[in-house]
Amino acid sequence: MKKIIVVTLLLASVISNCFAQTKSTQELQINDIVPDLSFTVSEGGKDIKRKLSDYKGKIVLFDFWGVNCTSCIASMPKMLELQKKFKENIQIILVTYNSDAQIQKLWKTLESLPFATQWISAGKQLPFIKNDSIIRKLFPHKVIPTHVWLGKKREFISISYSSSTTEGNIKKLIAGQSVNWDDVKGVDITAEDLINNPLMWFEEKAGVKDRVPYYSFITPRIEFGEGGFAPTQLLFEKISGKLQGISCVNETVLDLYKEAYRDKLPFQPIIPDNRVVFEVAEKSKYVAPPYDSTYYYWANKNVFCYALRLSVDSAAQIYSVMKKDLDRFFKIESSIEKRKIKCWVLKKLDSKFHIQSKGGKEKYEKAYNRIILQNHQIRSLFYALEDIVNVQYPQMPFLDLTGYSGAIDIELPWKEDVKEISIPELRKSLQLFGLDMVEEYRIIDMLLIREVFR
Repeated sequence: MKKIIVVTLLLASVISNCFAQTKSTQELQINDIVPDLSFTVSEGGKDIKRKLSDYKGKIVLFDFWGVNCTSCIASMPKMLELQKKFKENIQIILVTYNSDAQIQKLWKTLESLPFATQWISAGKQLPFIKNDSIIRKLFPHKVIPTHVWLGKKREFISISYSSSTTEGNIKKLIAGQSVNWDDVKGVDITAEDLINNPLMWFEEKAGVKDRVPYYSFITPRIEFGEGGFAPTQLLFEKISGKLQGISCVNETVLDLYKEAYRDKLPFQPIIPDNRVVFEVAEKSKYVAPPYDSTYYYWANKNVFCYALRLSVDSAAQIYSVMKKDLDRFFKIESSIEKRKIKCWVLKKLDSKFHIQSKGGKEKYEKAYNRIILQNHQIRSLFYALEDIVNVQYPQMPFLDLTGYSGAIDIELPWKEDVKEISIPELRKSLQLFGLDMVEEYRIIDMLLIREVFR
């Protein structure tokens, strides 16, 4: 009799356990109470065991991202800023199915890109869950970034695009007010589909996408998730590797022109905003507003997709055709013209210039309020200084007129937040190495966008 009771209890325990596991990983619906999940969170370089109840009384945001999602990574500084501002009321947790090895490889790759410094710093400061296989089953989604919001009592509030994650919406959540969410839609299409197969924007059943030797077309903005963003990309034939076109998904008119004029300015693969002159009736049609709740209303009228397929020998030929297409469609006369503009200029003080590299291992490091370049091209210094100018003087171009293109050794004072760097103090440090940054009027090449009426 005792054996029967023991077996019965064990069986009941197993059934209960199985039911609990199934229940804890099934898809949740809005307003469901989320189970008290256990997970490992990477915080400050350490893996820490956590439970969802550890964040009791706080609003929790699961930010689903991946190592191949550029927009996800680029938004990390924004996430860190929001976490710091509302640290008493919310907890942002990055969630990815990628492994630690994949994440570390990503950081290593981005270290060589000066513009990605803030991405890496923010990513390492925010808590994140790696190798996730449970949370994404509770909140299934097809695109990233996807943001899942939980209330203070672990209630499932929303699954939305990252465009909903704004300071204003967070304040409403904290105050218990309703939020107009940009809800994730069940769209079974990804950025990769749109980039690699532009004709997928039309009916698949036409069956001609592999037999069209030439096309170019422009469409209005396409809704497909991932915040509606995808990188512009040159297209290559899969077998031969031959260049065959370009795909631009959901770009402003200005950004389309910047791509068409790629590599037209020295040291500037993409023309910066401060090298553009508008002669138009409404500049607001060309330049995106702040990325807030009004953005999508504006984007639906002023954001476009462009695709071109053409057998060519060089990217320059692609960009030449693209420029003509854009001018024709948008009724624009675009060109590179010389204009007299007030600029910041990096100059060489000939009598003191002594930063030529002594050789050795290449080094580019920002740490302990210093920036160190050893046996690195002067262009790397130019890009670092340009970050300061772009933030503190966004309307002024920055020029390298040193006439030097070799490797350098230099160490300068620095701050992670370039808004806090004093340019007068920085100039004093540059002068010790025979360099200077000065304001001057210069006649320089500018991208001109002029409306015409045909």
